[in-house]
Amino acid sequence: MSFSIYVQFFENGEDRLISSERVASMFGESFNCSGGEPRLRYAEDEYPDISGNFHEEYLDSFSVSSPPVTDDFWNSVLKVLTIEGSVLMVPGIEGVITANENSEKHFPASMIESLPGRFPVLTGNDIVELVKNA
Repeated sequence: MSFSIYVQFFENGEDRLISSERVASMFGESFNCSGGEPRLRYAEDEYPDISGNFHEEYLDSFSVSSPPVTDDFWNSVLKVLTIEGSVLMVPGIEGVITANENSEKHFPASMIESLPGRFPVLTGNDIVELVKNA
């Protein structure tokens, strides 16, 4: 897929700092930060770019360019979305994707007012279906 996804974390209407190690661990063995730059690997020829302050102790957001079409990847994104206050934004989807029913209460008021839709998901496949239909 040739687009980028963006995940951001909020708490009480402000950016929330989450342990970089915690987020990275949700991608399991597919995540590698050796050599300084974070990398994801899902197949011999699939290396989606992941950007974020993974070299710092905490981060408030990250993005993935050209996300792979693998269950492992989208299930990892779902794990990240279970963190309270997390939100996924995808081009073409008029709203935000969440997997934690308490996340919305942490979004900034201006964000809540301006979003046309909220899409709760229960599985990685739910995210894939939203992306396919965008």
